[in-house]
Amino acid sequence: MLLRDLITVAPRYARSVNIERDSHSASALDGYIVTATAQRTLARIAGALGNDVGQHAWTITGAYGSGKSAFALFVANLLGFPGNDYVRKARAILKEQLPEAHKELFERKHRGRVDKVGFCSVLVGGSSGPLLPAIARAFNRDFGPYFTVGRPPVPLKELDSICQQLDRSEVVDPHDVVRIVSRLTLMLQETGRAQGVVLIIDELGKFLEFAAADPERGDIFILQLLAEATGSSDTNLLLITLLHQAFERYASNLAAGQRAEWAKIQGRFEDVAFRHRQKKLSTSLLPRFSSPVTRES
Repeated sequence: MLLRDLITVAPRYARSVNIERDSHSASALDGYIVTATAQRTLARIAGALGNDVGQHAWTITGAYGSGKSAFALFVANLLGFPGNDYVRKARAILKEQLPEAHKELFERKHRGRVDKVGFCSVLVGGSSGPLLPAIARAFNRDFGPYFTVGRPPVPLKELDSICQQLDRSEVVDPHDVVRIVSRLTLMLQETGRAQGVVLIIDELGKFLEFAAADPERGDIFILQLLAEATGSSDTNLLLITLLHQAFERYASNLAAGQRAEWAKIQGRFEDVAFRHRQKKLSTSLLPRFSSPVTRES
């Protein structure tokens, strides 16, 4: 008998996580461990659910191999629509490893923060290119399944038109993209299709490197607009970005004026350090889920 007949490796250990490719795969969560860092980061995000004045935009910063992408995939599935098997898998993992945290998030009698429809997850994988087209196309792709019955709403048609403009390399105003996204998010909430939207941008550094090398094509101003949109009391929009190094390091070679503009964008986010640790926190730290998080300026 060969060794390979006795030992199998969970798929998520055999290759790196790609949040777009693996978003609808329950097997991508096999063997996931909610580490101390993952629990603390989840607590910050959970604390923002239903809290209009708390922080709703984060940069999660950690070295290669620290588990950021796996955590992002876990969160996207954890908050999603429970009718999907990958969402049920994520929630089962949390319930098994951290039952009190599961109660905090999902059980009504414990003031759960995620309702029965969950969130619409919009996932963007990092690439060396302009950020705005990647975000617009991801929203167009992930909003679509929520409006398959009846006529598509006007904002969704507008978003599709914007994507067509981007395909033709035409200039698109980022304000228009964020305005449409906010309207569609509100429509999801008002019609009971979703509790809100969580936008996750993995490997944001690839977009930032492109923007630093080609500021005109790689304009990252849409990050500031989206972060500001998360502060609206009407729309329940969460924004999570993942970085391998501090935001400002990507702007180190830019002119002083450009670095100042990047600093303004960075200031809209709360930075969370993500370190690879296997030891889990004790349940005595779970009150963090109930503690409001103050927005940083």
